[in-house]
Amino acid sequence: MKQVQTFVLIALAFLAVRTSAQDAAPLKLVATIPLPGLHDGDFDHFAPDIEGHRLFLTGEENEKVLVLDTATNKLIHTIEDVKAPHAILFRKDLKKMFIVAGDASAVQVYDTDNYKMGTEIKVAIDADSIAYDPATHYMYVVNGGREAHTPYSLISVIDTDNAKKLRDIKINTNHVEAVVLERSGPRMFLNLTGLSAVGVMDRKGAALKATWPPAWMHVFTWQVWPSPWQAHSCLEWFRRGRRGRAVLCR
Repeated sequence: MKQVQTFVLIALAFLAVRTSAQDAAPLKLVATIPLPGLHDGDFDHFAPDIEGHRLFLTGEENEKVLVLDTATNKLIHTIEDVKAPHAILFRKDLKKMFIVAGDASAVQVYDTDNYKMGTEIKVAIDADSIAYDPATHYMYVVNGGREAHTPYSLISVIDTDNAKKLRDIKINTNHVEAVVLERSGPRMFLNLTGLSAVGVMDRKGAALKATWPPAWMHVFTWQVWPSPWQAHSCLEWFRRGRRGRAVLCR
């Protein structure tokens, strides 16, 4: 019997700082959307089409990209046979969707009107997370490393206006988990999981300028993301061998 997975929509309410024990819960279940025919596996990334009332969802182990109608809370389309889909970039102005297909070693470009694939931009195997610069329209794709059996990873710079790869930036660790761009400057922050550190580099450069923290601090980096304040970035990290975590912003 085929298993049925469901996608749960949750509304995020404004969370005020209160001391009363009778405060309303900040999350409210809005709808449950059945997704029949999917086997077990995670949903890796999302990309919203706000004006079009669509939500694009990658079913990594199912090799599918699902399109949900956020007005009716229904599954309206499934893109089949996408090899290990990970991150998605939706370009509303181009009516195109850039899907990182990790096992296809490619960024695949789809028309979001007919859901047909056009261009395929080749990268190394195990391509996964991305960062996007809306000023240049460049997309930075993490790929290579462990699955490529190399001691280094790559950050591929993709020109999304012309659907072509401009260059590869070599990072000397076989595991880069994520990358985020500084909103108020030219820096790029990389989660160097293989080195238990965060790397800092100029987006126009070709090498790391610095890593944080120093090795003697023995931390395991988990996630790095831009904060709501444009001049800041945040780092979440775990102390090795100890419970608890800290979130640092700069």
